[in-house]
Amino acid sequence: MASPVITFLISNNSKTSGTTLTATAGSKTWSAGDYLVAHLAIDPSAGTVSFGAVTNFGAWATNVEFTNGSGTSGARSAVAYCKCTTGFTSTAPVVATFPAAAAQVLSLFSVTGADGTTPVRGSSGTAGLGGTISATAGNNFDGAVLQMPGIEGPSGTSISWGSTAGWTSGANSATSAGTTGGGSASNISAGYCVYTAAGVAPGGGGVFSGTTTGTLASVVLLFASPSGPSVVVYKDAFTIGSAATRALTQRTVATGDVVAVVGQTEDFGNFNVASLALTAGTATIGTVTKQREAGTGSHCANGLFTFIVTSGGTMTLTATFNTTPAARRSTFFMFVATGFGGVGNTAMTTTSATTITASLATAANSCVIAMAADWSAQGGATTTLTPAGFVLDAHETDGVVDQPGIGTFMSSRGGHWASVSAGTVSYGVTVPTSAAYNLVVCELLAAGAAPVGILPQQAKKRMPAIFTRIVFPRRSGAYSR
Repeated sequence: MASPVITFLISNNSKTSGTTLTATAGSKTWSAGDYLVAHLAIDPSAGTVSFGAVTNFGAWATNVEFTNGSGTSGARSAVAYCKCTTGFTSTAPVVATFPAAAAQVLSLFSVTGADGTTPVRGSSGTAGLGGTISATAGNNFDGAVLQMPGIEGPSGTSISWGSTAGWTSGANSATSAGTTGGGSASNISAGYCVYTAAGVAPGGGGVFSGTTTGTLASVVLLFASPSGPSVVVYKDAFTIGSAATRALTQRTVATGDVVAVVGQTEDFGNFNVASLALTAGTATIGTVTKQREAGTGSHCANGLFTFIVTSGGTMTLTATFNTTPAARRSTFFMFVATGFGGVGNTAMTTTSATTITASLATAANSCVIAMAADWSAQGGATTTLTPAGFVLDAHETDGVVDQPGIGTFMSSRGGHWASVSAGTVSYGVTVPTSAAYNLVVCELLAAGAAPVGILPQQAKKRMPAIFTRIVFPRRSGAYSR
């Protein structure tokens, strides 16, 4: 993936009171799936703002607007976008219609490489130069933010754009463009700034800001790259409890998501996760399968559960323990995989070595999860997964991340590989010290892929014809089986 590319095309303005303004993007080649963005900045007159149909483009999305002031005092911004439905090379005129305003600016932008279904994953309006974006609707994606202030002030007003952690600033206007003449407050101008970031997660985003003069009305849009397969990891923290069940934090999932939940408890012999069930929320899920339980004896329990979401929505899972515990500790990790096809092969193992791995045969482009638990709560600030290319999701002792000292109850270590090559590889964890780690490993299949190999115990289920009685015709010397 790559962040969408946002390009400023043109800006037109008028200081003649009116109700329409046209801006025409110069001749360029548009491809089906590109987006055209219009930003109208006007006096804060009350009334409807609309944008006229553009040849070779679909309908405009609902405006995102913000008004700061009233009448001719202040500024109002209205932003909308439409999608190119037929590729062409020519100009693209846009007509904005609005309530009577003494000063107006209409700016146009093109966006390429955005998602074709849900291109905008966040928007906001504010009286400042920027706004706060919280990413919605989808899995991890590469994003591009378009920050568009309308300014009560003349063309040429200086703008200093802010920085946002995790985002790279790109093309921007150092000064505003708009009307001139008369008093400063009689003018309207506009500016823009583009920011990009990779791997934007649901709820991610940032605060986009800056400094300038004049009364402001800003709109910010977050465009997303096409969604590909992704994995989001949630943790229900290390905690102590004496109830027979533990309700996990409500999560939001989509139809088709493949979910793997690893439940770790401090002592398998006395306390482990027996089952997992959906107990609240609007989502529905398929059969929950307990794939593995790596716990043995007095070691930590390390249970792996999987299922597929059959209808998206909110989801609260509740774990039921094998017995009502007396002040026992547990930690849960949930892997929500979007764009994957199902659950493939799994494995588990136990060792007292500082490196613990399990061999797993995988199909191409699978995601692999490896999660380990140590019953003696060995500490250490360094956790490494093997092979390379991993994402570290768990590295804590008694719930303290990267705790260097030895804890009292249990350590959780592990992570995932977002996309692996076909083949048989040992996946696992290397830690500073180990008392007795156990490990579960799970393959989440790429869409359309099938698991590599068939385990012997699965053969009857997958190929029942092999085991069907065969009856031969009875005749002289013949027999039946």
